[in-house]
Amino acid sequence: MKTMKTLAALAVTSALVATACGDDATTATAADSTTTSSDTVTGSTDQTSDESAVRAAVVEAAAWGDNVTITIDGDSFVFESDGLPSHEVLDQYLGDGPDGKFLASGAVETPISVAIPLVPTIVDTPTETGNGAIGVAVSGAVFFDPYEGDGGGTVANDDNDTIDGVPFIDACGGHPIPNGTTYHYHGIPFCITDALDTEGEHSAIIGFLFDGHAIYGPQDVDGEEPTDLDECMGHVGPTPEFDEDTYHYHVSSEANYISECLVGDYTAAGPGR
Repeated sequence: MKTMKTLAALAVTSALVATACGDDATTATAADSTTTSSDTVTGSTDQTSDESAVRAAVVEAAAWGDNVTITIDGDSFVFESDGLPSHEVLDQYLGDGPDGKFLASGAVETPISVAIPLVPTIVDTPTETGNGAIGVAVSGAVFFDPYEGDGGGTVANDDNDTIDGVPFIDACGGHPIPNGTTYHYHGIPFCITDALDTEGEHSAIIGFLFDGHAIYGPQDVDGEEPTDLDECMGHVGPTPEFDEDTYHYHVSSEANYISECLVGDYTAAGPGR
Protein backbone atom coordinates (compact mmCIF):
# COMPACT_ATOMS: atom_id res chain seq x y z
CA MET A 1 0.00 0.00 0.00
CA LYS A 2 1.14 3.52 -0.76
CA THR A 3 0.24 5.96 2.05
CA MET A 4 0.27 9.63 1.12
CA LYS A 5 -0.39 11.04 4.55
CA THR A 6 0.34 9.27 7.85
CA LEU A 7 -0.77 10.10 11.38
CA ALA A 8 2.29 9.90 13.60
CA ALA A 9 0.69 8.36 16.67
CA LEU A 10 -1.78 5.55 17.26
CA ALA A 11 -3.60 7.64 19.84
CA VAL A 12 -3.29 11.07 21.40
CA THR A 13 -3.22 11.34 25.21
CA SER A 14 -5.68 13.89 26.59
CA ALA A 15 -6.17 15.31 30.09
CA LEU A 16 -9.11 17.15 31.59
CA VAL A 17 -8.32 20.29 33.56
CA ALA A 18 -9.72 20.02 37.10
CA THR A 19 -12.19 22.70 38.14
CA ALA A 20 -11.33 24.70 41.24
CA CYS A 21 -14.10 24.71 43.85
CA GLY A 22 -14.64 26.22 47.26
CA ASP A 23 -14.52 24.18 50.45
CA ASP A 24 -18.31 23.91 50.25
CA ALA A 25 -19.73 22.66 46.95
CA THR A 26 -22.59 25.14 47.30
CA THR A 27 -20.16 28.10 47.09
CA ALA A 28 -18.93 27.41 43.54
CA THR A 29 -18.87 30.67 41.58
CA ALA A 30 -20.20 31.46 38.11
CA ALA A 31 -16.58 31.59 36.91
CA ASP A 32 -16.09 28.02 38.19
CA SER A 33 -19.17 26.93 36.24
CA THR A 34 -17.89 28.58 33.06
CA THR A 35 -14.50 26.88 33.42
CA THR A 36 -16.16 23.48 33.89
CA SER A 37 -18.25 23.96 30.74
CA SER A 38 -15.20 24.98 28.72
CA ASP A 39 -13.16 22.05 29.99
CA THR A 40 -15.96 19.63 29.11
CA VAL A 41 -16.05 20.84 25.51
CA THR A 42 -12.26 20.56 25.26
CA GLY A 43 -12.36 17.03 26.65
CA SER A 44 -15.00 16.03 24.12
CA THR A 45 -12.91 17.43 21.28
CA ASP A 46 -9.85 15.56 22.53
CA GLN A 47 -11.80 12.31 22.75
CA THR A 48 -12.98 12.74 19.15
CA SER A 49 -9.39 13.41 18.10
CA ASP A 50 -8.28 10.29 19.97
CA GLU A 51 -10.79 8.10 18.17
CA SER A 52 -9.92 9.61 14.79
CA ALA A 53 -6.23 8.89 15.40
CA VAL A 54 -6.93 5.28 16.42
CA ARG A 55 -9.25 4.72 13.47
CA ALA A 56 -6.71 6.26 11.07
CA ALA A 57 -4.03 3.90 12.35
CA VAL A 58 -6.36 0.90 11.91
CA VAL A 59 -7.22 1.95 8.35
CA GLU A 60 -3.58 2.44 7.39
CA ALA A 61 -2.53 -0.87 8.95
CA ALA A 62 -4.97 -2.94 6.86
CA ALA A 63 -3.42 -5.33 4.32
CA TRP A 64 -3.92 -3.05 1.32
CA GLY A 65 -2.66 -4.21 -2.06
CA ASP A 66 0.13 -2.37 -3.85
CA ASN A 67 -2.47 -0.97 -6.25
CA VAL A 68 -4.22 0.90 -3.42
CA THR A 69 -3.50 4.40 -2.12
CA ILE A 70 -4.97 5.47 1.23
CA THR A 71 -5.04 9.16 2.17
CA ILE A 72 -6.22 10.38 5.58
CA ASP A 73 -8.15 13.59 4.94
CA GLY A 74 -9.72 15.18 8.01
CA ASP A 75 -12.72 13.12 9.10
CA SER A 76 -12.48 10.78 6.09
CA PHE A 77 -10.04 8.50 4.38
CA VAL A 78 -9.77 8.37 0.61
CA PHE A 79 -9.42 5.00 -1.13
CA GLU A 80 -7.94 5.01 -4.62
CA SER A 81 -7.15 2.02 -6.82
CA ASP A 82 -7.22 0.79 -10.40
CA GLY A 83 -10.22 -1.35 -9.52
CA LEU A 84 -8.48 -4.64 -10.25
CA PRO A 85 -7.82 -7.07 -7.39
CA SER A 86 -4.24 -7.69 -6.31
CA HIS A 87 -4.79 -11.44 -6.78
CA GLU A 88 -4.94 -13.20 -10.15
CA VAL A 89 -8.09 -13.01 -12.26
CA LEU A 90 -9.43 -15.19 -15.06
CA ASP A 91 -9.06 -14.42 -18.75
CA GLN A 92 -12.74 -15.23 -19.28
CA TYR A 93 -15.92 -15.13 -17.22
CA LEU A 94 -19.41 -16.42 -17.73
CA GLY A 95 -21.31 -13.18 -18.10
CA ASP A 96 -24.97 -12.54 -17.39
CA GLY A 97 -26.28 -10.68 -20.43
CA PRO A 98 -29.68 -9.89 -21.94
CA ASP A 99 -29.62 -13.14 -23.96
CA GLY A 100 -28.69 -15.32 -21.01
CA LYS A 101 -25.28 -16.72 -20.18
CA PHE A 102 -22.32 -16.00 -22.46
CA LEU A 103 -18.52 -15.99 -22.29
CA ALA A 104 -17.16 -12.56 -21.41
CA SER A 105 -13.61 -11.23 -21.63
CA GLY A 106 -11.50 -10.90 -18.49
CA ALA A 107 -11.55 -8.07 -15.96
CA VAL A 108 -10.22 -4.64 -16.94
CA GLU A 109 -9.20 -1.60 -14.91
CA THR A 110 -11.97 0.52 -13.42
CA PRO A 111 -10.26 3.33 -11.47
CA ILE A 112 -12.03 4.27 -8.26
CA SER A 113 -11.56 7.14 -5.82
CA VAL A 114 -13.96 7.35 -2.89
CA ALA A 115 -14.03 9.11 0.50
CA ILE A 116 -15.19 7.01 3.46
CA PRO A 117 -15.94 8.21 7.02
CA LEU A 118 -13.01 7.72 9.38
CA VAL A 119 -15.14 7.51 12.54
CA PRO A 120 -18.32 5.58 11.65
CA THR A 121 -21.74 6.13 13.20
CA ILE A 122 -24.85 4.04 13.74
CA VAL A 123 -28.17 5.52 12.62
CA ASP A 124 -31.66 4.65 13.81
CA THR A 125 -32.71 3.07 10.51
CA PRO A 126 -30.20 1.21 8.30
CA THR A 127 -29.99 2.16 4.63
CA GLU A 128 -30.67 -0.55 2.07
CA THR A 129 -27.91 -1.02 -0.49
CA GLY A 130 -28.57 -0.24 -4.13
CA ASN A 131 -27.06 -1.49 -7.36
CA GLY A 132 -23.30 -1.25 -7.49
CA ALA A 133 -20.50 -1.03 -4.97
CA ILE A 134 -21.19 -0.96 -1.22
CA GLY A 135 -17.58 -0.85 0.00
CA VAL A 136 -13.91 -1.34 -0.80
CA ALA A 137 -11.70 -4.40 -0.39
CA VAL A 138 -8.04 -4.50 0.64
CA SER A 139 -7.29 -6.11 -2.73
CA GLY A 140 -8.21 -2.90 -4.57
CA ALA A 141 -11.54 -4.28 -5.84
CA VAL A 142 -14.98 -3.49 -4.41
CA PHE A 143 -17.83 -5.27 -2.65
CA PHE A 144 -21.35 -5.51 -4.08
CA ASP A 145 -24.44 -6.58 -2.15
CA PRO A 146 -25.58 -10.24 -2.52
CA TYR A 147 -27.72 -9.72 -5.60
CA GLU A 148 -27.21 -9.82 -9.34
CA GLY A 149 -28.21 -6.82 -11.40
CA ASP A 150 -31.21 -8.52 -12.97
CA GLY A 151 -33.68 -6.82 -10.66
CA GLY A 152 -35.15 -10.18 -9.75
CA GLY A 153 -33.50 -10.66 -6.38
CA THR A 154 -31.16 -13.39 -7.66
CA VAL A 155 -28.40 -14.12 -5.14
CA ALA A 156 -25.19 -14.14 -7.17
CA ASN A 157 -23.40 -16.85 -5.22
CA ASP A 158 -26.39 -19.16 -5.65
CA ASP A 159 -26.32 -18.67 -9.43
CA ASN A 160 -22.71 -19.66 -10.06
CA ASP A 161 -22.96 -21.67 -13.27
CA THR A 162 -19.94 -22.99 -15.18
CA ILE A 163 -19.89 -23.53 -18.96
CA ASP A 164 -16.91 -25.08 -20.76
CA GLY A 165 -14.85 -24.61 -17.60
CA VAL A 166 -15.60 -20.90 -17.37
CA PRO A 167 -17.40 -19.84 -14.15
CA PHE A 168 -19.76 -16.99 -13.41
CA ILE A 169 -17.86 -16.29 -10.15
CA ASP A 170 -14.20 -17.27 -9.87
CA ALA A 171 -12.39 -19.25 -7.16
CA CYS A 172 -11.61 -16.01 -5.33
CA GLY A 173 -15.32 -15.28 -4.95
CA GLY A 174 -15.42 -12.42 -7.44
CA HIS A 175 -16.10 -11.42 -11.04
CA PRO A 176 -16.50 -8.31 -13.19
CA ILE A 177 -19.76 -7.09 -14.65
CA PRO A 178 -20.39 -8.46 -18.18
CA ASN A 179 -18.35 -5.79 -19.98
CA GLY A 180 -15.29 -6.67 -17.90
CA THR A 181 -15.30 -3.59 -15.67
CA THR A 182 -15.79 -3.31 -11.90
CA TYR A 183 -14.41 -6.57 -10.54
CA HIS A 184 -16.29 -7.19 -7.29
CA TYR A 185 -17.20 -9.69 -4.57
CA HIS A 186 -20.72 -10.77 -3.52
CA GLY A 187 -19.50 -12.62 -0.42
CA ILE A 188 -16.32 -14.18 0.95
CA PRO A 189 -13.27 -13.07 -1.08
CA PHE A 190 -11.44 -16.37 -0.65
CA CYS A 191 -8.11 -15.21 -2.09
CA ILE A 192 -8.02 -12.55 0.64
CA THR A 193 -9.33 -14.55 3.60
CA ASP A 194 -7.19 -17.61 2.77
CA ALA A 195 -4.10 -15.40 2.90
CA LEU A 196 -4.99 -13.37 6.00
CA ASP A 197 -7.06 -15.54 8.36
CA THR A 198 -5.72 -17.94 10.98
CA GLU A 199 -7.68 -20.99 12.04
CA GLY A 200 -9.29 -20.58 15.46
CA GLU A 201 -8.93 -16.78 15.48
CA HIS A 202 -11.00 -13.76 14.50
CA SER A 203 -10.81 -12.92 10.81
CA ALA A 204 -8.71 -10.04 9.54
CA ILE A 205 -10.09 -6.83 8.06
CA ILE A 206 -10.86 -7.40 4.39
CA GLY A 207 -12.09 -3.87 3.69
CA PHE A 208 -14.51 -1.13 4.71
CA LEU A 209 -18.09 -0.55 3.68
CA PHE A 210 -19.05 2.95 2.60
CA ASP A 211 -20.36 3.94 6.05
CA GLY A 212 -16.85 3.47 7.50
CA HIS A 213 -17.41 0.27 9.45
CA ALA A 214 -14.80 -2.43 8.84
CA ILE A 215 -15.79 -5.70 7.20
CA TYR A 216 -14.09 -8.95 8.23
CA GLY A 217 -13.87 -12.51 6.95
CA PRO A 218 -16.30 -15.15 8.26
CA GLN A 219 -14.55 -16.01 11.56
CA ASP A 220 -15.50 -14.57 14.97
CA VAL A 221 -13.24 -14.49 18.06
CA ASP A 222 -13.44 -18.28 18.50
CA GLY A 223 -12.65 -18.96 14.86
CA GLU A 224 -16.24 -19.99 14.16
CA GLU A 225 -18.81 -18.06 12.16
CA PRO A 226 -20.83 -15.67 14.37
CA THR A 227 -24.43 -16.61 15.07
CA ASP A 228 -25.64 -13.19 16.20
CA LEU A 229 -25.29 -11.11 13.03
CA ASP A 230 -28.03 -8.51 12.51
CA GLU A 231 -29.98 -7.81 9.33
CA CYS A 232 -26.98 -5.94 7.89
CA MET A 233 -24.59 -8.86 8.57
CA GLY A 234 -22.88 -7.05 11.43
CA HIS A 235 -22.64 -7.21 15.21
CA VAL A 236 -20.92 -5.64 18.21
CA GLY A 237 -17.89 -7.44 19.60
CA PRO A 238 -14.10 -7.38 19.97
CA THR A 239 -11.84 -7.58 16.92
CA PRO A 240 -8.06 -7.92 16.53
CA GLU A 241 -7.83 -4.12 16.34
CA PHE A 242 -10.19 -3.25 19.19
CA ASP A 243 -10.19 -4.84 22.66
CA GLU A 244 -13.49 -3.18 23.48
CA ASP A 245 -16.70 -4.07 21.71
CA THR A 246 -17.08 -2.33 18.36
CA TYR A 247 -19.60 -2.64 15.55
CA HIS A 248 -18.30 -4.42 12.43
CA TYR A 249 -19.51 -6.45 9.47
CA HIS A 250 -18.71 -10.03 8.46
CA VAL A 251 -19.02 -11.98 5.24
CA SER A 252 -20.56 -15.42 5.62
CA SER A 253 -20.50 -18.85 3.99
CA GLU A 254 -24.30 -18.90 4.20
CA ALA A 255 -26.88 -16.88 2.26
CA ASN A 256 -27.09 -14.00 1.85
CA TYR A 257 -23.31 -13.95 2.23
CA ILE A 258 -22.75 -10.17 2.59
CA SER A 259 -24.52 -7.07 3.84
CA GLU A 260 -27.53 -5.69 2.02
CA CYS A 261 -27.86 -2.64 4.27
CA LEU A 262 -25.55 -0.16 5.98
CA VAL A 263 -25.96 0.88 9.61
CA GLY A 264 -24.05 4.17 9.47
CA ASP A 265 -24.23 7.53 7.71
CA TYR A 266 -22.53 7.57 4.34
CA THR A 267 -22.32 9.67 1.19
CA ALA A 268 -19.87 7.58 -0.84
CA ALA A 269 -20.74 6.42 -4.32
CA GLY A 270 -18.66 3.79 -6.06
CA PRO A 271 -18.89 2.18 -9.49
CA GLY A 272 -22.19 0.59 -10.42
CA ARG A 273 -23.32 -2.41 -12.39
